[in-house]
Amino acid sequence: MKLRRSFFWTASAALTVFLVVLLIKISKLDLHVTVQQLRSVSWVSFTKLVLLTGVHVYLSTLKWRRVDASLRHSSDSAPSTAMSFALTSTGVALGQILPVQVSMSAARTLGTYFHGRALKRGTGGTLFEQAFDVLIVGFLVIASGITWFYRGGGTMWMVSASAMTGCALLAVGPVVELIRRQVISLNARPV
Repeated sequence: MKLRRSFFWTASAALTVFLVVLLIKISKLDLHVTVQQLRSVSWVSFTKLVLLTGVHVYLSTLKWRRVDASLRHSSDSAPSTAMSFALTSTGVALGQILPVQVSMSAARTLGTYFHGRALKRGTGGTLFEQAFDVLIVGFLVIASGITWFYRGGGTMWMVSASAMTGCALLAVGPVVELIRRQVISLNARPV
């Protein structure tokens, strides 16, 4: 088993290098300019960006695993935590060139293909998981609107955002129940 795993790691690394080289050739990227730009980046800012992206991917992975657990039948296998993290990371990376809803759905659907019910668990689970992000953003838009209307600053936004977060937490229960009823009605229909 270790030989097979080593082969796949090597093949994956080789494919990654090949695709990066291909991307550089196709885009006619000037490596000298790119290296100069990377040298001028503040390492503190870059480290913060990488850490925050890692935390974001980790939290997104946790949300998707919870949704996947509720969509998964007993006959379906669960992807490992590492695989779930890798699929979410792939979706984030593809999100640089595709809409994130498409990239995450595609990465997770392809990743769960061998685990059973890929379309339902990959695409459906991802869209369900991202619906809560949209709900939170909607409430934070209201907080931003209040801050803008009253010409407030950071403190006003934090107070408004805290109040909107409380409202969002109160709204999650009814929204989950509404979505659960929709899922039950969709599952009751003959295919």
